[in-house]
Amino acid sequence: MAFVIFKKEKEMKKLAMIMAVFGVMLAYCAGAQATAEMVYISGGEFQMGDHFNEGNHTQRPVHPVSVNSFYMSRNEITNQQYCDYLNAVYPEQIKVISGVVYASTDSGNSYPYCDTTTSSSYSRITWDGSSFSVVSGKTNHPMVMVSWYGAVAYCNFYDYRLPTEAEWEYAARGGERNPYYRYPWGDSIDGSKANYNSSGDLYEGTSPETAPVGDYATNGYGLYDMAGNVWEWCNDWSDENYYSVSPYDNPQGPVSGTNRILRGGSWNDGIEQLLCANRGSHPPDDRFISYGFRVVSSGIIYVDANIPDSNDGSCWDKAYKYIQDALAYASSKDYVAEIRVAQGTYTPDTNSSNPGGTNDRAATFQLISGVALKGGYAGYAKSNPDARDISAYETVLTGDIGTVDVNTDNSYHVVTGSGTDVDTILNGFTITKGNANGSSSDNSGGGMYTNDGNPTITNCTFIGNAASDDAGGMYNTNSNPIVTNCTFHSNTSSDGTGMANRNDSSPIITNCTFTKNIATGTGNNGGGGMLNGESSNPMVINCIFKGNSTSGGSTNNIGGGMYNSNSAPIVINCTFIENVAGDDGGGMCNYNNSTPTVTNCIIWGNTAATGPQIFNDGTSSTIVSYSDVEGSWPGVTNIDSDPRFANPDNGDCHLKSQASRWDGSTKSWVQDGVTSPCIDTGDPDGSIGYELFPNGGRVNMGAYGGTTEASKSYFGGPVCEKNIAGDINGDCIVNFIDFSFMASNWLEDNR
Repeated sequence: MAFVIFKKEKEMKKLAMIMAVFGVMLAYCAGAQATAEMVYISGGEFQMGDHFNEGNHTQRPVHPVSVNSFYMSRNEITNQQYCDYLNAVYPEQIKVISGVVYASTDSGNSYPYCDTTTSSSYSRITWDGSSFSVVSGKTNHPMVMVSWYGAVAYCNFYDYRLPTEAEWEYAARGGERNPYYRYPWGDSIDGSKANYNSSGDLYEGTSPETAPVGDYATNGYGLYDMAGNVWEWCNDWSDENYYSVSPYDNPQGPVSGTNRILRGGSWNDGIEQLLCANRGSHPPDDRFISYGFRVVSSGIIYVDANIPDSNDGSCWDKAYKYIQDALAYASSKDYVAEIRVAQGTYTPDTNSSNPGGTNDRAATFQLISGVALKGGYAGYAKSNPDARDISAYETVLTGDIGTVDVNTDNSYHVVTGSGTDVDTILNGFTITKGNANGSSSDNSGGGMYTNDGNPTITNCTFIGNAASDDAGGMYNTNSNPIVTNCTFHSNTSSDGTGMANRNDSSPIITNCTFTKNIATGTGNNGGGGMLNGESSNPMVINCIFKGNSTSGGSTNNIGGGMYNSNSAPIVINCTFIENVAGDDGGGMCNYNNSTPTVTNCIIWGNTAATGPQIFNDGTSSTIVSYSDVEGSWPGVTNIDSDPRFANPDNGDCHLKSQASRWDGSTKSWVQDGVTSPCIDTGDPDGSIGYELFPNGGRVNMGAYGGTTEASKSYFGGPVCEKNIAGDINGDCIVNFIDFSFMASNWLEDNR
């Protein structure tokens, strides 16, 4: 049953035939350049339906719905855009019979796409027997006289889709959900807000009385004409009782039906049809003077190395087989926001044209500005392909493109982040076996190379990469990446083996681990864990530098953990342990007017011929405060006491506590027989961050200070298990100490 009675009825088509043709149409993915300006719609929950009890029963009950984020065209598809599509696919994919456009494979002429002026005077598309054009003055008006089939065909050609009914209503409401409004902008309507019947616009008089797209104000999401102008086809079949059984998550509509949903009302309708909750429907082959459409895209494409054949990337079952194909596609489509990559191993020299690889050492995974590349997905063969666990579903980007396990023919850079912005994301990958042993820029950054870029790198492991000069792991020059929750392990190079930052690079590095990286070569070797040079001033927070080393050089082997040259890094809540330098600065070495600032850190158990913990040459100085430095170091409230790590030999640098500490192996809190002197001895004016109760009201030293894994405060007696109002430090006593903590943070706002 149609929810709204339109001007005409057509004979219903059999469901099986409709689905068969729909299947054929889905094959028409030509990968053409997208034509519509897309707007990002952040997903969420809303109450779908008629909140005012003004519409018919099909608009009720009001029910909760959640939709994922998506992109929607800012405007309805115009006559010119559709005309361009027709010219692009004629005659290979369409034919014209008596002025009506059909798929060229539609032998029975049963599934029309649209009319031309030859078949309908209401159409704005002309046909001269060889090409299509638009009636003068109507190029920027919305397309009309187009069927659901014609809308889907357009979507398939440009790799869009029609919105679901839930997506359409969510977008139409423009984010206004408190309160819910009747229209996309509010509860009242007049001719200045939308094009509807007798609205008084300039285009009344000659049907179809459409207005140019974008003539009226946008809704809260920046979308034009979500009410009025033309009805918009949605993907869903219609069912007048669907709201009673609609699922909560991303409802797709009934599995079958005879009519497809239309939304939004038109120039030909009264204001009641323009309500956000109003629902229309009609047979999918129908064309009418007020039927048009707009397009959406999920903005996500899929890659799975284990899929039998490479496809179009539109879903897991049609995933690309090669990341390079997905990157190439994303670079040509401005609406692609995310590439999801399933577990498996991927090389930068392979794509659908070269499945066996090119063995080109310059091949690299070049990140794309504004696009997130995410690994760790289960993939198409799993019951839940979107399940994500970067450990269980390891996704490996490897530079091993030539002879297996022989690195002399490996890629120079596995990943490249040059020229990217902060919205460029690399998340959830193991990056390995890059070998930057070439010349010029190809001698640095075996794992990842970034020049003049600011990508965001999260949850990645850089392991077993090499470079003849700087950075087996990650090289940044004139770049400011954000690097979070990453591991740099067992990389090799001459300098800055885990990470090298040069030429005014100031990355933000948080919760990262640098272990067993080796700076080695025949000349100077500096910075087994990290090198900062030429006015590079990174901020390094909650990081661990353990077991990194510099050795083998003929002159200087310096900065086992970190080497700074003419740079001023800010190092907060970090742990330097068991790093080794053959000459200067086992933990940290500072040359050439370097002025690092070190706060709340533990620098312990490092070795070097000179300055085993920290070394400054005659031009450099290090400001150290509230830190534990073996052998002592001048500064505000520094200490020189065994930090009492839980199990440093096995990599556990949590601080022992009689109140309890986090045990990563058992994923539980355990109590020790002793308590570290580094608990509650960090900067008293600093934030305790996410330290759990009892936290003493003061941040811990070391890499876990200020985090949820910070060891708990011990007050010399049984662990306090109570939460008492006013007890700021968690000792089960409310006293002046608590008041002082509160006073020192009075009116602080860290939102």
